[in-house]
Amino acid sequence: MKRRWWATSLKILLPAAAVAVLVAVFVPGLKGRGPGAATLETVPVGRRDLALTIEATGTVEPIDLVEVKSKAPGQILRMPVEVGSVVEAGDLLAQVDTVDVSNQYQQALAAMLEARARRDVAASQKSRADSLYDQQVITMTEYESAQLSLVNAESQFVKARTDLEIARQKRADATVRAPIAGTVLEQTVSVGQVISSATGSVSGGTTLLKMADLRRIRVRGLVAETDIGSVHPGQAAAIGADVALFISPCYY
Repeated sequence: MKRRWWATSLKILLPAAAVAVLVAVFVPGLKGRGPGAATLETVPVGRRDLALTIEATGTVEPIDLVEVKSKAPGQILRMPVEVGSVVEAGDLLAQVDTVDVSNQYQQALAAMLEARARRDVAASQKSRADSLYDQQVITMTEYESAQLSLVNAESQFVKARTDLEIARQKRADATVRAPIAGTVLEQTVSVGQVISSATGSVSGGTTLLKMADLRRIRVRGLVAETDIGSVHPGQAAAIGADVALFISPCYY
């Protein structure tokens, strides 16, 4: 009788223990669904726009990049700018040695003054020849010779004046000034370096520096072939820059 009672008790206690465990597990969860419990937000099923973001790697570059060269060859004596310098149009960028061009200018000036004096003398001789020819003192040949001398003197004066203007321009070209307002992006020469002329050299001359107006820039990027079909003119684009921080180790 005792064994049967024990078996019967086990049959009754085991289901009761299982119910107790289930209640212990699920009741705490049920307690959390009281009046203050969080509620799930529901949205009706419908068509929505799917935002598709395409990423591309590119470079930021100026629209108008200007290569500055010197028309005058020689040694650079002064260069008051460097990479990052912001200049206005007409500011000094480089000063080339002006010894040769100054000598050429002085020679051209002397030649022009001589040509002017010859022209004035020829004009005076032509005026006297007109008076003498009217009085029939000189012959036609002498009169024509005076006319020819005046024409030659006028021609020499025009040539000398043109040479002087060219020499003046060469002397001015030795002073390189900024063609536009902008920022110096690259400097390829330094003070003391001898450069070649941009107009007299077959290679096109020495590039002194490169500059641009950074108020007008553009981004040039490459889009993957799988995404190119989703890109259309006029779409908005967000541009960001990756910033890398390099920390040098310190030793104590």
